[in-house]
This record gives sequence, structure tokens and C-alpha cells, in this order.
Amino acid sequence: MYHLDGQFERALEALNQVLPEDEALHEARGLVRRDMGDYQRALQDFDAVVALEPSDGRHRYNRGAVYHRMGREHDAIEDLTRAVELGAAGAAVYSERGLAWRALGNMAQAVIDLTAAIEADGSSGGSTLYLSNRAQCLFEQGLYDRAEADLGRALQISGRDPGLLHRRGVTRYAMRR
Repeated sequence: MYHLDGQFERALEALNQVLPEDEALHEARGLVRRDMGDYQRALQDFDAVVALEPSDGRHRYNRGAVYHRMGREHDAIEDLTRAVELGAAGAAVYSERGLAWRALGNMAQAVIDLTAAIEADGSSGGSTLYLSNRAQCLFEQGLYDRAEADLGRALQISGRDPGLLHRRGVTRYAMRR
């Protein structure tokens, strides 16, 4: 598919030729537009998908993720919470909602959701990102020892990642002040 090859314009051309009331079309086109950074048009597609299939939590997740990228954190949290209620309670949903809470400055709620993401994630690769994000929220609350522990766990998974090493160094420095 053109989308997977990074040929976004060709993917949109192909998708635009399909019937406009097709749920899969709107979802696929919305994902392409999201990956292109065209959040307003992606939102239009995800609005259409939610209208066509309001009981599918995956669609609420996709729209919530776009809201988050647009800086519409309250809308993001509402959709992501609805996604969880509808059964789409995977690691990515909790992570996205945690990041929206962080953007609003609610670090305690962000930590709760990022912890849920870590627990829901079955792979070590994703956990590194979730651990790193939770560590940042803990750091911003002054909980340096817990942040350092998360960064240490992330480094056990990913080896000698320079970004994680830097963040752990900054955290250790903050612990000594």
C-alpha cells in the first residue's frame, strides 16, 4: 500500500476514489492524513468514522490521538477515556491519554495512565517509551528516585540509548542538589 511506503499523496488519491461513506476508507485516509501532519483533515475523517461506528473504541483512540497532536487535550482525554470504556484499553491508549494529562500539567494522572500503559504493554520495545515518559512526569514532580528507577529499567531494555543515558544523568544530578 502507498501509505506504508511513505507515498502519502498517492495513498490519498487511491482512498479518495472509494465510496465516501465507507468506514475503512475514512479510517485509512485519516491515518494517512495524521501521518502527514494534516490534523484538521484527519480529524474530519475520524469524525466521520466515529459517526459511522460509534461503538468501536479504536476510532475514539485515533481521533483522541489527533486531538492530542492538535493541542486539544480535553477533547483528547474525553475520546481516549471513551476508547477505554469501549474496550480499546491497550497500552497506546493509556500512553496517549497520559501524555494529554501531562500536557495539561496533571502529572499525577499522567503517571497513573503511563503506569497502565507499561502494565498493558507486552513487548519490551514499547515499554521503553512508556517508562521514559513516566520518568519525565515523575521528574517534573520532583520524584527523582522513582524517575531514575524508570530510566534504569528502560536502559536495561534498550541498552545504551544516548537519550535515556542523558536523562538519567540529569535526573541523578537533580537528586544530588
